[in-house]
Amino acid sequence: MESTGCFFSRSTSQPKDFKDAITENWQKVASDRGCSGSKKFEIPIPGGGFESSNDFNVSGLRYDPVAKGERITVSIYGSNFSSQIGMMINGSPLPPSLGVAQPFIRDDSSVASSVITDLQGEKVKGRFERVDSSQIVASFEMPATYEKTPTITLVAPGKAVEINSLDNIEINGIPNTKLKYTEWMFGTKPKIMDFVANEPQIFRKINGDMVAIITGTNLNNVAEVYVNGEKIGQKKITDISTDCTNSDDDCRFIKNDSYIKLVFAPPLEDKIQITLITNNRDETIKLAPITKPVDKPETPPKAQTNPAPTEDETKLKIVKYETSFIDKDTEDSPLYVAFHFYGIGFSNDLISSIGKIVEVKKAKETGGQDKMTILLTNPEPFIKIKLTKADNTFYTESELLNTRKPK
Repeated sequence: MESTGCFFSRSTSQPKDFKDAITENWQKVASDRGCSGSKKFEIPIPGGGFESSNDFNVSGLRYDPVAKGERITVSIYGSNFSSQIGMMINGSPLPPSLGVAQPFIRDDSSVASSVITDLQGEKVKGRFERVDSSQIVASFEMPATYEKTPTITLVAPGKAVEINSLDNIEINGIPNTKLKYTEWMFGTKPKIMDFVANEPQIFRKINGDMVAIITGTNLNNVAEVYVNGEKIGQKKITDISTDCTNSDDDCRFIKNDSYIKLVFAPPLEDKIQITLITNNRDETIKLAPITKPVDKPETPPKAQTNPAPTEDETKLKIVKYETSFIDKDTEDSPLYVAFHFYGIGFSNDLISSIGKIVEVKKAKETGGQDKMTILLTNPEPFIKIKLTKADNTFYTESELLNTRKPK
């Protein structure tokens, strides 16, 4: 922009326009008037983007939670906040204030009056003040029944930022966090339901990777998993059968509410220590250390070589059982669990309520007790198997089993 400054006495007529002001004729008419030389100014035009001087950033927030229906004060910190910046709470605009803490400093213009009238129907009531280019203070209240943290959006020429989506800001003194992990602004955030994790089962895949299977309850509350201090990646899925590849690190941590599967490189240590951390980081559980499996999968222990039982072999009796895991080399293959039962009364005409009977051996073949193997695919943490004869004569005895190896 280019401008020229002129002076003249009150009794002298002013220039007709800017063009007339810089002509020599106007300046020579009288000695009590004149103009300076023209001067150029650079005026930034508001705009956004990373290469713009009007870009702004949010680095942190500070607030004290309040009860439902009360008014809250939120301080937002950052850099290069524009004088034209605006704020929305759950989509409702907050009017700017000349002095949010000084009610006597008011905008008494007709525009301000019209804006106040237009906003009367909004559910969010409040104001905000741009203190300077690095701080904004907002004071607002939500409907009486509202709880949680509302969505806060800053809008300036060329750029808008939803603060709730930022995950690397400081909130109430906690660095590198997100609003969803902090206390609610309105109301009391319920404490996350405790999760229960059973002792993990660990075995080695054909390609050398380690696999850990953890069963329990409320395991969807687990957000991060560490193995011997190394964080394991997580893909945001709940279906444990989702197709994954070993090259995708995000597929190495898969969970649902009762099941977690981890795939990781063998640690150097002899013991494997798994640590689970909840979504809002308020609970950490270290599972009992597990001895690292040997390079080759151990063969299931042989049945005890006890003398053949003298009991009636027509009666079914389960003395004990053992489990073994069969895992393929690809992540998308299912998990197979083999249950090996030892007892008496096992025969080839038995039918299992779940899974598939793949082997039946009598005591004279094993040198001890009858042995039966049932193969299950992706079993639940706790299962009940009922065995029947081919003629649908039900046995009254059954066993409550789980996928954890006997201690």
